[in-house]
Amino acid sequence: MEVTKVIRGVTAITMTDQGVVDRATVVLRGNRLGGVHPDGQLPAELTSWADAHPEQVLDLPGRYVIPGLINLHEHLDMHNVRGSMHDRVSGPTVTLVPRAIRNALLALASGVTTLRDLGSKDATNIVIRDIIDMGQFIGPRVVACGQMISATGGHGQPLCAEGDGADAMRHLARLQHKRGADVIKVCASGGVVAMRRENPWAQQLSDEELRAVVEEAHRFGLRVASHAQPPAAIKASVLAGVDTIEHAAFLDDECADLLAERDVALVPTIDDSYSVAYEGERHGRPQWMQDNAKKSIELRMASLVRAVKAGVRLGVGTDVVGKMGREMVHMVEAGRTPEQALAAATRDAAQIIDVPDIGILADGMLADLVVLGRDPLADLSACDDSIELVVRDGVTIRPSALIATCAGGDIV
Repeated sequence: MEVTKVIRGVTAITMTDQGVVDRATVVLRGNRLGGVHPDGQLPAELTSWADAHPEQVLDLPGRYVIPGLINLHEHLDMHNVRGSMHDRVSGPTVTLVPRAIRNALLALASGVTTLRDLGSKDATNIVIRDIIDMGQFIGPRVVACGQMISATGGHGQPLCAEGDGADAMRHLARLQHKRGADVIKVCASGGVVAMRRENPWAQQLSDEELRAVVEEAHRFGLRVASHAQPPAAIKASVLAGVDTIEHAAFLDDECADLLAERDVALVPTIDDSYSVAYEGERHGRPQWMQDNAKKSIELRMASLVRAVKAGVRLGVGTDVVGKMGREMVHMVEAGRTPEQALAAATRDAAQIIDVPDIGILADGMLADLVVLGRDPLADLSACDDSIELVVRDGVTIRPSALIATCAGGDIV
């Protein structure tokens, strides 16, 4: 494949054994990477190509290049709109599709080149995935669950396919597969901020119901993500065979050890609670949501510390109003190194969703990368506020241009 673009003079954080490469040249060959070359080690033919095609050379000294970020927990149809969860999805489904498209554009502008959407009303996330894949508009690569699966009246009910009993769970898992889901999402427990009257400590799906969902999903080759807050729901989910645990706000030592032992990844989404607690008014969240979030933060942070100490594999997810960089900062506060936290948003995240050709900067990988103005290993919030350029599948995108197309409404 012919060389199509060269990015020179950057510090490349490859997330491979190559490590951090100073004054690097990153080569793009169509939608694939052509390697990361240290200063002075660029093959002669590439040097000649760069001299012959100056319009395709980006000289970016002082910038940092990382793999495209991977957001493992998103809800595209609930961002950038005010109110409770019920308020945000109360309108006709057709009105949620343009909102989700807008939020996909904003996600790409924030450096997210791949995301896992873990629940949308009437499976709009599958629609968004498909129209991006067809090239109707540019956006992140979407791994979609369709609808979440819950007990009748359970957590997230405005978005969920609801049922009771093992047979109903099998049917709902098969239904999401029929719709084209890439992953199955179950709500094993109550939540912290979704509904005003909800018990986050309650296990809402029985052990048998969880096993039924997992058996059907794995039969179709689909992984299972489980919303599970309290120890009972976490333990039941892991023993049922789920592939990831979402949130785990009240993780105990036994569950942390079980997650590590079974190599079940945890996606904490802790920054969403911080955002609702301390920026809730700006996000238009009702006071009860802000209060619930504040009450949960100390417990959520203690749970993350337990997970880190136990060696649980972590992935970065924002949920609704969290930020990728800030989520990584919380991981560092809990005991992870900056490199480990960045891996949770790149290399490790790619492994969690089983997409093997993203998450690192190496020859032959998909050309997904982010150019930053500051060193993320010195301050991971650089992944939020210093994004200068995004490359998704070899296409170069200016974040400011994407944000400009989303004018006409608040970005909250």
